[in-house]
Amino acid sequence: MDQDSLNSSAHVPVRAKTNLIMKQNSLNNSTSKKKTILKWEETDTENYQQKINQVRQKPEMQNETDVEQQSINIIDIPQEASKMSVVMKIVSLKGPKWKASPKTGEIPKVFKTGIMTPVHKKGKDSTLTTNYRGITVTSALGKIFEYAILDKMTELNNNQSELQFGFTKGLSPIMAALLVSEGIVHAKQQDMTMFLATLDSQKAFDVVHHMILLEKLFCEVPLDICKVVKDLYSNMSLKIKWNNYISKQFPIHQGVRQGGVLSTHLYKLYINDLPEEL
Repeated sequence: MDQDSLNSSAHVPVRAKTNLIMKQNSLNNSTSKKKTILKWEETDTENYQQKINQVRQKPEMQNETDVEQQSINIIDIPQEASKMSVVMKIVSLKGPKWKASPKTGEIPKVFKTGIMTPVHKKGKDSTLTTNYRGITVTSALGKIFEYAILDKMTELNNNQSELQFGFTKGLSPIMAALLVSEGIVHAKQQDMTMFLATLDSQKAFDVVHHMILLEKLFCEVPLDICKVVKDLYSNMSLKIKWNNYISKQFPIHQGVRQGGVLSTHLYKLYINDLPEEL
């Protein structure tokens, strides 16, 4: 197996080698092009909303039928509106171009891939593939990057349903079980018949639809963070490790990764309205 920046085990030290290639003319150029930042605090919100409505009414936006392109438009509409109505400030980045670090919203490919190990579910038939849970090990730097992005998502899941007990600090499914137990006791005391229906969401993390997730994320976090997450889940790939053998890399088109830093937070957002509907 070739050495790379991916850690195939969470308990083994990782050694990564990086080759940095810089063009000679980049070192000779001591200045860079002017960059701009958006000053949202000086923006007329009513005017910004009007510009969004104008962009949405464009024929190419209204007549789009391709689902993937519609998801791209969700990001492009406010971005185009901001160019027309949000105040911009020119920022000069001093020094060689290779030293500057403007916000590009592009994610390194190594952050988008990983090695997944199928882990057998205790007490289940080991001959069935459905009885294995895939745990993905990603780049150590990629995990640090996800923690940095999560720190910027200050408003994520602020509107979390009170019926959601999983993956939440201070709560657990045990508390949900306690509520059920209290309901049973109350029903017996009142001599009432209690009916309980249970629903198991199989392969929950693996079937998250990226377009639906991005639509919900757009309403919860700043636009630039939404674009970063969109890029993080675009052109994803994976390898499978089994009995010390690693498969060829293949693309991933749906789901959030088991073991990912953002995965539980994104999944909670994805199913947030489900408990209320049920």
